[in-house]
Amino acid sequence: MVVSSDDSQQEDKLLKKYKRALNLLFEDARKKDELNFALSLSPEFKAYTLTSAMDAQRAFRDYSDFLNLEQFSGQAIRVRIAMAFYCHIAEAAGLWGVPMCMLLVRAGVHYDLSPFSELVKRHPTTGQTIAPNANRTMRYLAEEAKAQGLQELAEVFRDAFDADLRNAFAHSDYALSPEGILVRGRHDQQRTINWQEFGELLSHGTGLVEVLQQMIARYEQIYQTPKVVAGVTNNHDPIGSWLIYSDPNSKTMTVTGGPGCSAEFLLEEHARRQNEQIIDRQSEIDRQ
Repeated sequence: MVVSSDDSQQEDKLLKKYKRALNLLFEDARKKDELNFALSLSPEFKAYTLTSAMDAQRAFRDYSDFLNLEQFSGQAIRVRIAMAFYCHIAEAAGLWGVPMCMLLVRAGVHYDLSPFSELVKRHPTTGQTIAPNANRTMRYLAEEAKAQGLQELAEVFRDAFDADLRNAFAHSDYALSPEGILVRGRHDQQRTINWQEFGELLSHGTGLVEVLQQMIARYEQIYQTPKVVAGVTNNHDPIGSWLIYSDPNSKTMTVTGGPGCSAEFLLEEHARRQNEQIIDRQSEIDRQ
């Protein structure tokens, strides 16, 4: 597909909007409460373990690499993989937990391991939990952003993903045609998403995720130099000192400390652990 200069300018304008809106959110949250801001950079916070949010970012690279392979150009499988990519990033609630947590921190709420818990329902018969789909998650983000006066951010989340396209792939309710992708639109009316529109939708969705990933990485990099901040993670404990560190080797963040910890103690403990890791790595090299 040939991209016109007008399309390119529109895409650039949209990416700038994403960056501007997310940067304002991140900066506001950081100024409000740096401890809970740092925790919010890692949704499903489990230091040194894999999470769905981390895997969503790996999946982003895997899908992108596949779609860049020339051997599948023009084949139906490439479209189906692209639709899977679109659906995957739309449904990546763990990743969307980052801006949700940032909104909560900005509003004065502590870091929440389950920022979308209000949207979780229970099946009336089995009692099993039913996680919210992308439509509800993005609407929730948009409503919270709007409630906080972040109109541009609300628009970003509102327009992030096309519900018809996402639903079509999620429920295998679509057909590929020479004109585009046939899906079920509103009021059960057939809708044709032509190939140019599909390319734009995919570009918009992946562009937003890429900007979010870059934003997270930028702020994580700040903490590659350990930083001690004062704060509290709940409404019960007194304010304490906490050390925030982003390990560039393991690509993980740790937040340690609490009431009773001094900055000196935390920095000494961090230095001790770093020295132990250096010794362990050297021992491993020597064994080889």
